[in-house]
Amino acid sequence: MSEINGYRSEGMITMFHLDGANRLMMTHYCGAGNQPRMQASASPDGKTLRFKFVDATNLESTESGHMDHVVIALLDPHPSHRRMDVHQSRQRNEPSI
Repeated sequence: MSEINGYRSEGMITMFHLDGANRLMMTHYCGAGNQPRMQASASPDGKTLRFKFVDATNLESTESGHMDHVVIALLDPHPSHRRMDVHQSRQRNEPSI
C-alpha cells in the first residue's frame, strides 16, 4: 500500500496485489474519484517495475484525466523512488512524488 496525503484536499491510496500466481497489479484510488488498474512488468535486471494502464472504474473515457502508468525504481532495501504519470486530455502531467 502507498498513501499520498495532501493532493488537493483529498488523499490517495494505491494498493498492490497479485491477480493469480504471476500477475502483479495495482489499483490507484485517486482523489479525482476514479480507480485505474495497472499491470506490472519487471526490467531484465529486476530493479524497475513498470505498471501500465489496463482499465479503470469511475472513468468516463480514457481521454479523461487519470493515472496512466507508474514506474517504481527498486534502488535499495529502503523505500523506493517512484514516478507516476497522469494522463490529462492527451497531455502527460508528471508530478514529482
